[in-house]
Amino acid sequence: MNFDEMLDNATAEQQQQANNGYQFATGGVGDYDSLFDEMSQPKQFFEQGEDVELPETPEQMAAKQSAAIRVNLKGAEFLVNNGDRLISWLCTMFIDAEADVSATKEEKSEMANLWAMVLPADRQLPPWVMAALTMALIYGAHIGEAIKAKKVKAKLEMEMKENDRLRQENEKLLRKIADADTDAKKQQES
Repeated sequence: MNFDEMLDNATAEQQQQANNGYQFATGGVGDYDSLFDEMSQPKQFFEQGEDVELPETPEQMAAKQSAAIRVNLKGAEFLVNNGDRLISWLCTMFIDAEADVSATKEEKSEMANLWAMVLPADRQLPPWVMAALTMALIYGAHIGEAIKAKKVKAKLEMEMKENDRLRQENEKLLRKIADADTDAKKQQES
């Protein structure tokens, strides 16, 4: 017998001993063989019956209403906050109101609770629309302020140009007066 044959026999013997002596925690290898055989057997099919709707319990109805109110409250807060921004922006842009016309925190909360009751539970704005509207209102207010600042700057530049023109005209008149005074002194001396 050569070395390769002895090695093959030894590994076959070790494998046989390992298979015979090994036990799974839930049973031997034979237990799993029978389980696999059972799993490969054809299955019995059952017809699915009609869906039966069970009446909701008061707890389920309360949970649904609570969830709907929370969702509506978020939508209402969105409407109130952005409506407040819009009104503030319109007042500063078109009425030139310098006073803060935005609602207080308590007023916003009260309006949000009222709007939450009005909004339908099954219709919500997609989050991207809410984000886009919020950005438009926030940046719209800043753009409005920038436009006002540009108008003020243009008006200031016009006033500075007018002041420069008046200063130059004033200097010309002062020179004429000084020249007239010099001429008058010369005439008196002569």
